[in-house]
Amino acid sequence: MDYNIEIIMSIQTLSSCLVGTLGQYIYQYYFHSYVTNSTITPTFHTIQQQLCPNNVNSSSDAQQWAQQQSSNLFFWQNLASSLPVIIMTYLLGIYTSKLGKKIVLILPILGTVIQLSIWLAIIYFNLKEYWWLIAAFIQGLSGSGGVFGFIITLIITDTTLENDRSASVLRVVGMKLLQYMGSNDPLICAISHIFLIISALWTSFAKHSWELYVGILISPFTSYQASLTYSMLSKWLEPHETANTFALVTEISTIISAFGTSFFNFVYSKTIPYSRNFTMLLAGGLAIIPLILNICLYIITRNLPDTQTDIATETTPLLLPDHMLVRGIDPTFNIISASSSLTNSLRTPTLRSRSNSAGSALEYSTETEPLLKV
Repeated sequence: MDYNIEIIMSIQTLSSCLVGTLGQYIYQYYFHSYVTNSTITPTFHTIQQQLCPNNVNSSSDAQQWAQQQSSNLFFWQNLASSLPVIIMTYLLGIYTSKLGKKIVLILPILGTVIQLSIWLAIIYFNLKEYWWLIAAFIQGLSGSGGVFGFIITLIITDTTLENDRSASVLRVVGMKLLQYMGSNDPLICAISHIFLIISALWTSFAKHSWELYVGILISPFTSYQASLTYSMLSKWLEPHETANTFALVTEISTIISAFGTSFFNFVYSKTIPYSRNFTMLLAGGLAIIPLILNICLYIITRNLPDTQTDIATETTPLLLPDHMLVRGIDPTFNIISASSSLTNSLRTPTLRSRSNSAGSALEYSTETEPLLKV
């Protein structure tokens, strides 16, 4: 099952990487639209030249206008998908047990396929801009990536043991190396936020294109909080509480992501003329808060004992030694707690034996009557 999940996650990640190039297409579309309308021959400069206020020219004006238009389009796209995503995340989270995990898992993938098809039609047939909003709305109706990650985490939780759960999640997201190094979930999340701060600062102070590409190499290590949050919750919850809690966390995350993305796209479009790296610096500053919280959680949970597996209390068949003859006993008789004191003694590991050997088949309590009276 883990290998199937890894294949699904790999293909989904590859698809997300390809979709990530859409921003470049939209930017180039608006940039060339500005150039065509203004009859400007574009020239290319380093990021330092673009950021320098004393070297503003017609090309940098076109780039600034293209970034503003791109940011505005992304703002309306996120806004168009926010409401259906929030509603569908709630509904699919509630009815996952009735519909089945496989069906719910297929819905976000199907929505992504429809969205990509509309995008291709927009590019090849030069459709109006409102088609971008229609595609975002349809993709939101499928639950988007929040539902996809929610179902993947549920499958991992249902198919792995508690002690192996973090390792399974980490293997899917490609960070099992930290598990081998002895890092627990809060520490890995803290390391992830350190990478996020480094990535934000590196990108905000980049001066050349190659520095941006180096920053891209850091970014894959910045997004492990979401995956490991489910892993940590699954260890602290009862099995019957897992699905509802995961749905609630996914709903909250979806709301914050939907409106947060729209808000910061709006902030970026308004702060471009003054400071292009303002939003990156803001992201790095905000990442300090979860970094501190994860460090505190690591300190708290570091000294806690490992979670013990619940002792099974199911009935145990009675096995008698071969040399003992017991008369008048039903062969289907099971050892069931005959009194509260006996139940307590059976629950004590030092007074209980699960061996099927002849010497340990019968158990006696030091405080109660023998189990069987012959």
